Amino acid sequence: MRKVLLLLPLLALFVQGCETKSALPRKIVFSTHPNYPPLMWIKDDSLTGAVPEVSRIIFSSLSLYPEARLYSDWNAVQAAAKNGEIDVISAIYKNDERQSYLLFSDPLVEDPVVVLVKRGRSFPFSRWEDLEAKRGVTPAGESYGVDFDSYMTRLNIKRLSAEDALSSLLKGDADYLVMGLYPAKVLAARTGKKDEVEYLPHPVTSQNFHMAISKKSPFVSLMPKINAKISELRINGNILRLLDKYRIEEYKTINGITD
Repeated sequence: MRKVLLLLPLLALFVQGCETKSALPRKIVFSTHPNYPPLMWIKDDSLTGAVPEVSRIIFSSLSLYPEARLYSDWNAVQAAAKNGEIDVISAIYKNDERQSYLLFSDPLVEDPVVVLVKRGRSFPFSRWEDLEAKRGVTPAGESYGVDFDSYMTRLNIKRLSAEDALSSLLKGDADYLVMGLYPAKVLAARTGKKDEVEYLPHPVTSQNFHMAISKKSPFVSLMPKINAKISELRINGNILRLLDKYRIEEYKTINGITD
């Protein structure tokens, strides 16, 4: 009996240690693309858009405190997740290289990728091969899915900032610009160039954005719960409603409309 009593304090310490080790932190640090409206962008030193709002809804439902970390460069966001500086990238395309350091959720929202040309300089485009004899540009750091990323190695395409890519297109240094439809429309409107570009009728591809957790984060075990919440938000239409909400907000910002 005496031996049992002596062992009880040690047993209590062991159980306490196991509980401490298994407990998740309450704060989850996330970031996302700094300039991809209306899905996600930095405004007034804060991450805004449909995607950050969805992230906050999901994390709060799991009793976590979401902390947004701002990066002005998309490559820096990806590096931060790879190094474990942040826990989550709120929305990112899936590819083989990224899967080496990220755990991807089920699809969050679909994102069409399009070809922009200078107005009056459209060309027939129905398959990727139609781009091969032309000069292209695309924003640096972007991925458009495993298949098109691989195909781009066959193209004469430069990676620039989004603003420089649009400028290159309009100056005639490039024949086309590959970009997500939503940020392309916002970029053209913000720069006052929306009447100077055309969108070819066939998308290059249509990719899904996923939420992704750094494999160095302690929150990887929460992915089943995150997927369940994503499914709920997609089924009840809340993600599409948020996308519409931020499309309107960005339109007002571009056009100087105040309520």
